[in-house]
Amino acid sequence: MLLPSVCFCQWVHLGLPYEEVTAIAIDPKDGTRIFVGSGSDFSSGTRGRIFRSTNSGTDWEMVADQVDVTKLVINPASSNIIYATLGSSNASPSGIMKTTDGGTTWFRADSGTYPNPDISYISLAINPSHPDTMFVGKGGFSCGGLYRTTNGGEFWTAVTDTNGPECRPVTAIGIDPDSTNKIYASDNTGRIFVSTDNGETWRETLTGLLYGGRGYAYEFGKPTSTIYYAGSYTFQAQKAMFKSTDGGETWANIVNGIPGNYANVIALAIDKITPPHRLYIGLCWWTDFSPDSASGCGVFSSSDSGASWKYIGLDSASVYSLALSPDERFLYAGVNLSLPGYPRGVYRLSLIPNDSNEEKYPITQYALSQNFPNPFNPTTSLTYTVERGGWVQLTLFNILGQRVKDLVDRYESMGKYTVGWDGKSEENILMPSGVYFAVIRIGSIARTHLYFTDVKKMILMR
Repeated sequence: MLLPSVCFCQWVHLGLPYEEVTAIAIDPKDGTRIFVGSGSDFSSGTRGRIFRSTNSGTDWEMVADQVDVTKLVINPASSNIIYATLGSSNASPSGIMKTTDGGTTWFRADSGTYPNPDISYISLAINPSHPDTMFVGKGGFSCGGLYRTTNGGEFWTAVTDTNGPECRPVTAIGIDPDSTNKIYASDNTGRIFVSTDNGETWRETLTGLLYGGRGYAYEFGKPTSTIYYAGSYTFQAQKAMFKSTDGGETWANIVNGIPGNYANVIALAIDKITPPHRLYIGLCWWTDFSPDSASGCGVFSSSDSGASWKYIGLDSASVYSLALSPDERFLYAGVNLSLPGYPRGVYRLSLIPNDSNEEKYPITQYALSQNFPNPFNPTTSLTYTVERGGWVQLTLFNILGQRVKDLVDRYESMGKYTVGWDGKSEENILMPSGVYFAVIRIGSIARTHLYFTDVKKMILMR
């Protein structure tokens, strides 16, 4: 992939390597409590789950199973109340689940929305001033629509104004924190609808801003009336990141510094402590219809409220969710799909240079050194450090992502190890000159927790 600059960002993998993470929610009052949702996969036959961590992602506990999570939202007034919207992939039951005890038990909270196997629940937003008032959007093969509750999900009523997103798949919802009667909703055709009376009446603004695309997320900034909007690319808006400074009446396409031609901006997060806002987006380039100068995925940041963007890593990982810790010292990313070198799961990036607080997490105390010599012919060596005992897998891949050989696949106790490669495949065939990747994964013996992963680029020259 062609990127605008080299990134020396150190993302730390926090585990859940086999989960297609679609949602992350962090307790706004206790940044050590993190909730993660994963999606169901029809092709593999798996179903998603909900996990909880009470130590900033060092350990995970599964708290719900057999679900296809699309979004997790924490009640701002009571962080033990959490809502999960559910899709219908792989016959998972769609709808809304709720917990009132911090994730230990869950129950249905979708009465009045009429869940059915053809419908996925995609988006949910809580009124920050009146947390029992919420909006949820759903969509699928049959009629979608927007629903509202004023009693914390006990019962929902459909938004029926024909000028609004009635019966449309509602893919993103935003509630203005400074004027909570003002609601924004987007559908899967790129339209934006706005209500100024808490969803009673609606009007469409800027018809077809993303015509043919869909909205993914809203975020609100300062000063009042500043809105950020992320969506999927269209031929009218080839890189779909927007900003409005007049409450959504007009929008500017803010993509300076983002390479490539067609980019879907799937995840969006914003710091809110001090303007100008720092923004974070997860995007993937689209190449199905036209050759692109960039490919794959990545995370970008802007320190000037979207005027320019800088690449900050995860170039082989499809990031479906981004979340900031309450003190805005850490950025968390949920990876749904990945290439060799980036397992699925949850990643964390320290936003404070040389942050000594990262040292308390044992996950950072492992290492894989660059092979030596490099370039090499015919042999080279790799050294890795195991801070505490675990299962070590060190695998070689070619530039196409095809597995070449497992150098290590066994339990190792704490210590420093060196292993050599003679340039041959698992079948003892001499490999040709080229670029190869050494990927290390260190985790629990049961392989349910991944402590560390890293990748090194090697060059074989015959």
